[in-house]
Formats: sequence, C-alpha cells, structure tokens
Amino acid sequence: MVMQMIQVLAFTILISIISLLFSLKETAASMAKPGCPETCGNVSIVYPFGIGKGCYLDKRFEITCNNSSLPHPLFHVDEENEAEVLYMSLEYMRIRDWASPDCYANYTSEGQSYAQFPVAPMEPFSYSHTENKFIGIGCDIFAYIGYSNTTNSTNKSYISGCVSVCNGQGWSWLDTNYSCSGIGCCQNTFPEDLSIFEIRIGNMSTWADGGDWPSNQCSLVLIAENNFSEFHQFDVSFSNVNKTYFYPSVLNWAIGNKSCHEAQKRGDYACGSNSRCVNSKKGSGYTCQCNSGYRGNPYLPDGCGDKVIVNEGQEKEILAVAKIAKRCLKLSGKKRPAMKEIAADLHQLRRTMKQPSLQQTCQDNCPVSGRYSFSSASTSAVTEEYALQG
Repeated sequence: MVMQMIQVLAFTILISIISLLFSLKETAASMAKPGCPETCGNVSIVYPFGIGKGCYLDKRFEITCNNSSLPHPLFHVDEENEAEVLYMSLEYMRIRDWASPDCYANYTSEGQSYAQFPVAPMEPFSYSHTENKFIGIGCDIFAYIGYSNTTNSTNKSYISGCVSVCNGQGWSWLDTNYSCSGIGCCQNTFPEDLSIFEIRIGNMSTWADGGDWPSNQCSLVLIAENNFSEFHQFDVSFSNVNKTYFYPSVLNWAIGNKSCHEAQKRGDYACGSNSRCVNSKKGSGYTCQCNSGYRGNPYLPDGCGDKVIVNEGQEKEILAVAKIAKRCLKLSGKKRPAMKEIAADLHQLRRTMKQPSLQQTCQDNCPVSGRYSFSSASTSAVTEEYALQG
C-alpha cells in the first residue's frame, strides 16, 4: 500500500514536470500581425515587418514574398536596393548581402588611385558592430570605413580599417589557405552600428611594379557576419569586374528616429501593453521589449500577453527532478532507490538550485496536470514524506 502511494505520488510529479517541459518546448506563438501571412518560405515574419498592405508598421518594414517554387522574403535596404532576408527576430535580421569589385583605374586623386563612395542611408537599419566584421580583399590595399557627423551641436566621427599586403608577383588564395589574415585579405571590427558611412579603398603602391599585377588593379570591401569564412568564392584575379558576390551579414533595426521620451508622446508610439521602451544603441530610434514576466511580440497591441512559466535557466533542475521521479517508478524493489537516498538527492538538488522555486504561475482554470508547485517548501515536504515512509 505504501509503495503504491509512493508510485502514485512520483507519477504525479513526473506528469507535472513533463507538462512544464512541453510548455518550454512548445512552438512559439505567431509573431506576425494577426490575419497576416506568418511565413515566407522557411522564414517566420516578425511584426513590425509584414507581407501585404496593413500587415507592416510602415513602408520600411514591408516584406515582399515572391511566389516561386522556392519563395524567399525581400526588403528594401535603402531606397534603391533590395536584399533577401535569411532570418528575422525581435532584435535583428540576417540578410544575403552583396558586393562587386572596385577598380582603381576609374578613380584618380592627387596622383594616388583610390575609390571612395558613400553608402546610402539605411535607417532604420544598421550593420551590427558586434555581429559583423569589415573585410578588404585585394593586393597591397588599404580599406577604410568611417563616419562623420557635423550637423549636430557636437561632432561625432570614427574610422576603422585594415591593410592587405602581398609578396612578389601578386597572390592567390592558395598562399593563405583560404584565410583572411593580412595577405591579400584583411579584416577588422568597427566601433559602432553603421547606418550612414563611407568606404575608401586604394592601392598603397608598396611595390614599384605592383601596378602591373593582375590582382593589383581592383579590390573588394564587404561587411559580413563574424563567422563568415567562404573566401574561396572571391576571384582575386578580378577577371570579371561586373561579378556580384553574395554573403551573409547582420542588421539591427529600430523604430523611427525619436528617443523613447519623444516617442511616448506621439500617437504612433509602437510599443504595446506590458512592454517597455528602450533607446536604440545606434543613437536614434527605439526598440520595444516585453516587461519582466511576459513574453511575446511587444510591437503588437497585446503581444506581451503570455506569462513566462519557467526560466530557461531552471530547465536542468526540472530534468533532474524528473529523473528522480522516474527512478521511483521502477517496479522492481531492487531497482528502486531507498527513500533515504531519494531524500538526500532532493536535498542536494535544492541546495544547488539557482532559483528558490520551480513554480508554475497559473490561474484557477489551468489543467490539473499543470497546477503543481515545486517550490523549496513543497520539495521539502515531499522529502520528509519519503523519509517517514521509507
């Protein structure tokens, strides 16, 4: 009789834990605006982005989904150019970016060949300085990326760059084992998210006859995600200067160009209920986040409506309790652990738990299997019951 009671109790605990684990692993609620397309191809759409009229916050967040056999989402990086979206979230988007070679013969200034060009304003998007790197590809080149703003009351400027050198008569990727380490290819970080910037690339003329090298006439510059390593795709002989190369990069995004303080006074304030406003790190605009204890899409009016059931950091503790309960379900008495051993395991687990409780927040209409609370107090009670009956 005692063993049956213990098995029932252990089974109840196990079912409750499985219910919690399913709540952790269940598919997330749609992040798109209700009534609007939720996916394009294998990319989930996250509002304020949207497909179709009325499904996005404003035109900068409009997504176009082609109807081919392999549909993929496109959006406008700037007023003229589109890019494919590979992934999007509430914080950033991963895109399929592109670049083509620039050749110095087309640019001359004070006796030195170089190319300098501004990048069209991208706001509300910006290249993430934490998730990307700046890359220059070419022989005996310098590559700079910079920004200067003198329109405000305070001047703001920065610059980053790298130098790529070559040995003898040019180079090939075989010389570097297809790595970017300063020979024929250089890379560097940049200090801030980039939405308005200029790029300059040029020949350092290190070698007297360097201008005659086939690989010394042109170069490539790109901003690619940090783990990008597919350098073998770039033809460093630059035999086809019209060729376009594709690679992944990461863009951050924000709402508008107002601060939280200014935006909250406007009628188009984008943060929904149970959310808070956060000023964008790029210096203008803002983002929205669900308040502590809530989850969902803070850009939807009631998007932060789901209470967080359990902290992700507690999942290993839940699994540990589940394993203990499973051991108690052994039919063979020889295989079941002694109650003193279970009590010791639960006591040790309680000591190592980072949080004081594994309690499911729930209302009276919750399913029975989801109403059990595994706080330190209730765990202690179970421990004492096992110890007494053992």
